[in-house]
Amino acid sequence: KLNNLELNYSLKRKFSYLSASLYYKRTNNIIGEHTSLDENNILTEKMDNITFVNQIGCLVYFQTSIFKSIQFDAYVECLYNYFEVKDYNGFELKANISIEFPLPWDMYLSSDITADGTTRYYNGYEYQSPLIDEITIGKSFLKDRAELNISLINFFTPDKWNEKIWDQNYSVISNGISNS
Repeated sequence: KLNNLELNYSLKRKFSYLSASLYYKRTNNIIGEHTSLDENNILTEKMDNITFVNQIGCLVYFQTSIFKSIQFDAYVECLYNYFEVKDYNGFELKANISIEFPLPWDMYLSSDITADGTTRYYNGYEYQSPLIDEITIGKSFLKDRAELNISLINFFTPDKWNEKIWDQNYSVISNGISNS
């Protein structure tokens, strides 16, 4: 069950749009993996209705046209997670920047850059490195009713992560690099 309360302000100008929000979210009855270690060192994992999370945060979204032809979007969100087990509480920061350039013959070139930072869960956290998500070249047809594009996804930068899951009896730490 999810409960939300959000206060939002939006402003639109000729070539720009700004939206800012403050919010509170509570998610009850989170179903997740419950892991336990018994006295014989046997690790048991099962799915269960285990906890809740409260989130308090703010987000800002900005969109504008630069020189009336270059599109720029930016999204930034900062939030605090409050879990039943206080060891897992903490801040998260997420950001996404997109830019799109016009090309000749009704074509365009766009790129997305993402930085998610630390994502917190009911039993640990994960950190993911900033990366260039996507580079796309595309063409519009039929008066912008159809589009054909080619995208390179995670092509230039590997996706790196570090993850830590723990409770009172054990901890699991993993990290890696994924090349798409």
